[in-house]
Amino acid sequence: MKIRIKPILGYLILILLLQGIFAYSRENLQTIPLEDRLFIMSKTYSSIALYFAHWEDASIKLEQMDSVYNNFLKRAIATENRKDFALLMQEFMALLNNTHTRYSDNELIKEKKPLGYDWINLDDQWIVTKSSIEELKKGDVIIKINKKATSEYYEDFSKYINASSESSRKVMFRYVLSQFIPEKYSLEFMSENGKIKNIQIDRGELTVKKEVWKTEGRWIKEDRIAYIKIPSFGGPKFESDAIEYVKEFKNADVLIMDVRGNGGGTTPEQLIDILMDRPYRGPAESTPLSLGLFKFYIEFLPKALKQYKDTYKQEPPESWKKLLVFQDFFKNSQLLWKPDYNEVENTIYTNSMIILANINTGSAAEDFVIPFKDNGRAIIMGEPTFGSTGQPYMYEFGDGISIGIGTKRVYMPDGSRFEGVGIQPDIEVRLAREDIYESRDRVLEKAVEEAEKLLINSDF
Repeated sequence: MKIRIKPILGYLILILLLQGIFAYSRENLQTIPLEDRLFIMSKTYSSIALYFAHWEDASIKLEQMDSVYNNFLKRAIATENRKDFALLMQEFMALLNNTHTRYSDNELIKEKKPLGYDWINLDDQWIVTKSSIEELKKGDVIIKINKKATSEYYEDFSKYINASSESSRKVMFRYVLSQFIPEKYSLEFMSENGKIKNIQIDRGELTVKKEVWKTEGRWIKEDRIAYIKIPSFGGPKFESDAIEYVKEFKNADVLIMDVRGNGGGTTPEQLIDILMDRPYRGPAESTPLSLGLFKFYIEFLPKALKQYKDTYKQEPPESWKKLLVFQDFFKNSQLLWKPDYNEVENTIYTNSMIILANINTGSAAEDFVIPFKDNGRAIIMGEPTFGSTGQPYMYEFGDGISIGIGTKRVYMPDGSRFEGVGIQPDIEVRLAREDIYESRDRVLEKAVEEAEKLLINSDF
């Protein structure tokens, strides 16, 4: 039997070469070259200066931006590891306190393994709402992770969370936490009967059932009270299905629209239009005016006035000095446009409406709620919404890395504050821990009670 040495050696060499390439790719995934880090930092800095619309909420002032950037730039030069650099960028962006202003690295997101549960914060307790861990039930209170209090983790990692309010920051906490918890960790929690339990979790062994989101509709009280649940506006089908349900329930006496947990997507303008029975307004909006002349007035004019006085030993022209009065205006100038009234043209449903919303109702879902709150077309029930919307300026750096800069600031149609405040419900209803244990929807129950009242009034 003859052994063909050369082909075998060739295969071995090919395998070794491929292994070397894959090893290089894995190693390359873990680092970012210095020139790329510098470009990411400088592009982000310049984009914030040009496009960012939320300086009044930021924890730093516009005039502090240069020194803050310089500090982060020095840290970026010393941070070669890709995950560490992502955390540094998240910390930098989080200083702006805006949910639509963020740094993303898709490769790191792919590496994330599930924690095994989801939660909400009720009365400063972290309460489980979903669980793929057998011992951990909905309604249980998570006390410690790896023997460290959950509240301490929140304090430690808040600096990485891009959010415009404390309530929205707590919503976003879980997504940041998942970056830090090791593959194997311990969990201490309190069960329904008050018993403290400890379990060990291996994130690599967890299987999380993928949720299939779809718009749902049903009769709560046949021919009288209808219910439509829209979990997202992240694709056109959510809105188109909701429109079909509205057509199906067009003769209902009361229609309950549920956008709790709806994080947004694209503003559902057609859905709003067919539900309106009166003129309506959307939000007021503004965007930064980053003009060179304004920069001159802010930065150079004060120096020019002083230099003129020192050089010529006399006061500068009055026309120059008058411009100083407008310095604050030039510093953070915004182009503001007020909403126009929209006349109703395509109304399908004309009877009573109730909209359910909560802290997880955000972005385009808030765009949906705003006009109904403004003109009183619907009763808003539940909790204040997330309080953040706005078209971010996007830039793709390649290899799954991108930034988003919040370019638009939104106000309620009457000019009142929206960002970081959200839409306030007309009737506030908050969940309790026992509701989660019992799988009880207290908000929907209250909405049905309110609908029954509307039915009684309409029957007279």
